[in-house]
Amino acid sequence: MRKIMVISFLFIFCYSMIYADELVGPKKRLAVSNFENKSGESWYNHDVGTGMADMLTTALFKTGKFNMVERQAIQKVLEEQALGASGAVTQNSAAKLGKLLGAGAIITGSVTEFGVKDGGGKIGGLGGMTKGLVSGFGVKSFTARTAIDLRIIDTSTGEIILAESAFGEETSRSLDFDSWKAPDFEIGGKDFDNSLIGKSTRKAIDSLVDKIDNAMKKISWKGYILKVNGNDIWINSGSDSGIKEGMKFKVRSPGEEVEDAEGKIYIIPGDDVAVIEVVKVLPSLSKVKIISGSGIAKDMEVLE
Repeated sequence: MRKIMVISFLFIFCYSMIYADELVGPKKRLAVSNFENKSGESWYNHDVGTGMADMLTTALFKTGKFNMVERQAIQKVLEEQALGASGAVTQNSAAKLGKLLGAGAIITGSVTEFGVKDGGGKIGGLGGMTKGLVSGFGVKSFTARTAIDLRIIDTSTGEIILAESAFGEETSRSLDFDSWKAPDFEIGGKDFDNSLIGKSTRKAIDSLVDKIDNAMKKISWKGYILKVNGNDIWINSGSDSGIKEGMKFKVRSPGEEVEDAEGKIYIIPGDDVAVIEVVKVLPSLSKVKIISGSGIAKDMEVLE
């Protein structure tokens, strides 16, 4: 009997260690803006920066730890804010965009390397490779390399909580794709992933996911008041964010933006005005009631 109890204890201990890093509390809502392509390379008619931002969004969603803002919604807001052409999300604009998107953090980035070189060191522009490079005539091997610089901006404070780089490299005797079909390969799609450059890109993306996961542990979950009409109060998070009936949150008034001499914006946090409790949960929003306090208004932050 004692032996069985010891084995049971060890099983429970090991199980708890394996799953200790599982999600606790609501899922944090993230937005990934289009990446800027600084590599000087292309992938036929596909936008490299947009494709990699899509890949990262999908990879983060698949972890089950984050609620991702739809990429189309991000682009719409950027266009409305006259940022659609450049895709420039700065520390100064992150807080406003975060509120419009309902996101606790915004991820920005740039692609700094995206290419293939042959054994002789020749770099091949992926969107217009020479026939010699594609065929591999007289070449012993190819090496694909992808590099991405990334930043995570906390929308509550405008501060950068992570500035990291990720690299992916893959070497093969061939480019692993049919050059005649390659123009139809969507970045992040199955055919692209199976190519040499796709494999190096996937390594870089997977590395970023781990870095983002660790960094986001420093940020508390945040939502927003979506609607206030008397006692009819709703927040912008529901079951898809892990919200459950009975959960209690703080409501904070808007912070004050202060600009320094160099033009950098700082956000002084507002005051906690109320405590609310979730009484009804839908997929993407929840109804709440006031437990204490008053003065709740639309767009106020909801915090753990």
